[in-house]
Amino acid sequence: MKIVFSFFLLIISILVNAQYNISEKFILPDEVEETSGLIFFNNHLITHNDSGGLAELYEIDTISGSITRTVTIQNASNVDWEDICQDQNYIYIGDFGNNNGDRTDLSIYRISKYDYEHYSTVIADTISYSYAEQVDFTAQHNATNWDAEALVSIGDQLLIFSKNWEDNHVNIYPVPKNPGTYTTSSQSVYNVQGMITGADQIGDSLIVLVGYDSGLHSCIVTIRDIDLDNLDLFGSSSVTQYNEIVSAGNQLEGICFVSVNNSDYRLFLSNERFSFSTLVWDAKLRVLELDKTVLSIQNIKDDNLVVYPNPSNGKVNFTFNEQNFSRKKIYVYNSSGIELSELKNPSQNFVLDFSKYGKGIYEVVIQNSTTIITRRIIIN
Repeated sequence: MKIVFSFFLLIISILVNAQYNISEKFILPDEVEETSGLIFFNNHLITHNDSGGLAELYEIDTISGSITRTVTIQNASNVDWEDICQDQNYIYIGDFGNNNGDRTDLSIYRISKYDYEHYSTVIADTISYSYAEQVDFTAQHNATNWDAEALVSIGDQLLIFSKNWEDNHVNIYPVPKNPGTYTTSSQSVYNVQGMITGADQIGDSLIVLVGYDSGLHSCIVTIRDIDLDNLDLFGSSSVTQYNEIVSAGNQLEGICFVSVNNSDYRLFLSNERFSFSTLVWDAKLRVLELDKTVLSIQNIKDDNLVVYPNPSNGKVNFTFNEQNFSRKKIYVYNSSGIELSELKNPSQNFVLDFSKYGKGIYEVVIQNSTTIITRRIIIN
């Protein structure tokens, strides 16, 4: 009965219209039905397939949807390519998909943009890495925290965002951009209540993650007000999560920004082909228009939530613009991730008293039906 009921809920969620103004551009060509990452370079989208695909990058015309060019990485293999990013001089491909949690050959390929522009076959440098916290390499299919599918270039580092099958969190792991072999440790963690599958950024000021939960309901997480000297981005930056971005079953994998003009951005999203029983979801490209001055999915700005004082000696005030964020629930967690309290439908202005918990760092999660906002609270 439980299986039948879950399947019924999946069908209902598929039929519900998406709550966000995301339009479908086209069905992707069969050659990239396993699309797993996106960047925009030389006025073309560039994508790749994930595990088992060829070691190739594909340029896609954003108007027709056709593949206009293919570039082969001669000295690379596609064990499980999961994301792609770029900086001024290089393109980086993350070969770090690790569904079983047993890989010892995690790597990121680095390709010169000059070579990419001038040749159809290129040679890549290799950045190899391992997780300092991983001590067990026993294969456990879709049951560990050592998978990853998201990569961004920010400052002088690459940031890997993990796909945690075990605890449904996401960790940030930095690695240098130079070829070599490295060991990396987690610098930040966030309870996304799902799994992150892609990432992109605007400069060093905004990172956007895309992912889904166990029911294949997609989400977007924005990280703003980034301090490059503090890689605890989830703790030191403004983090907002938007749930149910597209209908269930559309497993979003690729995400990238395109500057339209001085005030607007276009956000491209791709999902790979997915089938369940007799149901099939085609690989598609979607687009979402964003106002650069807002950089928010629903125009929910940070000034719609005011938190003060922070740090505090005990009591912390929260003020909402109720018009934009209603029917909310408030959860308080300690630094170990243990839930301390829950508050349903508080007023527009309310106070949380942390003095009963003692000094420390706490996470406040504010959630309604479509959005999650988190704030790190310090009690002295």
